[in-house]
Amino acid sequence: MNVLLILSSLLSLSLGGSACVDAGQPCTSTSDCCENRRCFQSPADATSVCHIIR
Repeated sequence: MNVLLILSSLLSLSLGGSACVDAGQPCTSTSDCCENRRCFQSPADATSVCHIIR
C-alpha cells in the first residue's frame, strides 16, 4: 500500500470530508475527485484519472 495514499486519505478524513481522489489518481466519476478536480478518461488507455481544473 502506498504510504502517501494512506496519509492523504487520513488527512481528508480528518478534515471532515469523505476521502476524495486527488489529481493523477484513478477515478470512476467526477464526484470521486477532490474539489477543483474532474475525472477524465485518458486517450492513451481505458483508465480515468482526476485532473486539476482552474
